[in-house]
Amino acid sequence: MTEKLRFLMTANTKLDFPSEDGEPTSKDIPCNICSMLKVRNGRLEWSQIMRSNDVYRGLPYNFIQFTTLQEVLAGWIGVEPGTYTHYADSLHLYDEDAVKAFSSIAVPPTAIPKSLALPRDQANAVWSEMNRRVNVLVERELSAKEYGSLARLYDAPEEFGSLMAVVAADAARRKKCIEGMNEAISHCESPLLKQLWNRWAERKGIHSDSSQIVL
Repeated sequence: MTEKLRFLMTANTKLDFPSEDGEPTSKDIPCNICSMLKVRNGRLEWSQIMRSNDVYRGLPYNFIQFTTLQEVLAGWIGVEPGTYTHYADSLHLYDEDAVKAFSSIAVPPTAIPKSLALPRDQANAVWSEMNRRVNVLVERELSAKEYGSLARLYDAPEEFGSLMAVVAADAARRKKCIEGMNEAISHCESPLLKQLWNRWAERKGIHSDSSQIVL
């Protein structure tokens, strides 16, 4: 076992465990306890165990997070994604989020997204290229044209290209480059991701003709 892998598999007691007086050492104690995966009848079944789960701030993201991993891993091992089952020991909603949670309006998705399942060799090439581009987005100051170029992921399935477009658009937003943000998101070909981006941008008050970007 490599030292890097050993580190990733070892709990950091100074960060994850309570202090000597029993108080948490962080406001963000890990909630994901373990993932249990099984292949049954040619399908990858996923059971996720959560120590604690916030209905408004965490649960929706967890669903996307783990079912995306389920799709990717199913592609790697050549099976179909199966059932996703979510267990939370403490499922809760904070008082200050109740109004926002119960006033939310359900919006039907524009389309069902395509699968992210790819054979491992093909997936490795795509993810490696996306990782390279993310490093460029983080480390360099870029022009609007460069954001658009990094958003276009050639020789990859459409859904991966759309993910790359969203990542590039958000990177431009964080660098306060409205033109670059608009250029990048224009390359998103997934109706669902475009819908989600537009709803999020509207909620954040981010507009294509605005001189102000909310971080």
